[in-house]
Amino acid sequence: MKVYRYWAPAEAPVDGPDGRWHIRCYAGSNTSLDAARARAAEIARDAARTLPDRDKRAYLYADRPIREEVVETFGDDDQRWAAITRNRYGAFVLNTASTLFADVDYPAEPMTTRIGRSVKRWFGKTAPSQDDAILERIASVADARPHTAIRVYRTLGGFRCLVTSHAFDPTSGVAEQLLVALGSDPLYVKLCRAQSCFRARLTPKPWRVGLRLPPVRFPWRDERAETAQRAWERSYDDAIRDHTACAFVASFGDAPSDPIAARVADLHDRIACRPEGTLA
Repeated sequence: MKVYRYWAPAEAPVDGPDGRWHIRCYAGSNTSLDAARARAAEIARDAARTLPDRDKRAYLYADRPIREEVVETFGDDDQRWAAITRNRYGAFVLNTASTLFADVDYPAEPMTTRIGRSVKRWFGKTAPSQDDAILERIASVADARPHTAIRVYRTLGGFRCLVTSHAFDPTSGVAEQLLVALGSDPLYVKLCRAQSCFRARLTPKPWRVGLRLPPVRFPWRDERAETAQRAWERSYDDAIRDHTACAFVASFGDAPSDPIAARVADLHDRIACRPEGTLA
């Protein structure tokens, strides 16, 4: 998993057609802040040297790990099976080394489709259910893979799948094929490969509970910035008290659980599934 406890920025000069400017890169380390700084400097130098001449300002470090504060880790340093991080908008995220998560969101419907559904309901006809279509797809994936077991949860935007029967390499073609078969977002599929882990949001999005985004982004530039962030986090904890990220719906397949996946499922359900909470 590309989940790092220490993060630091570094800059390197870039000479372009409109003058000199500096590229800023971040890097992470689980060893020390100095190691993160050294790695960031190396990345910045390499980026500055290899930027395309045609549009140096448009450069994006596409395969960089996600810059998030590590809240808690699980397992030994050499064999961490999970880590909880706080993402850029303040929610807790579960990162897993080998347990596959896939969120399957409702598709964005064109206006004509929404009108068609309304007309069918008006005349007493049954409109096709998005829930049924997604659940049927998940069930068919499990049926086509007899040794696969999938836990399914409802989210505000659709459903979440947690595969409990197998361990997966997040960078493998096998994992990618299963994510695609389940209907996972293509950007998430790419993220799993780049981040070398799977991810599942554990707590609600702040705007769904009436909060603005956090005031600063990790890593904090100074003590004052961290103080502002911690104050926001206390407000966030209060705001999500009566809400939940997801709710368990059903299981497909009866294959025995992978030992690590079973621990991940327990951890996920304890935090992400509040029985009396409103989905957010």
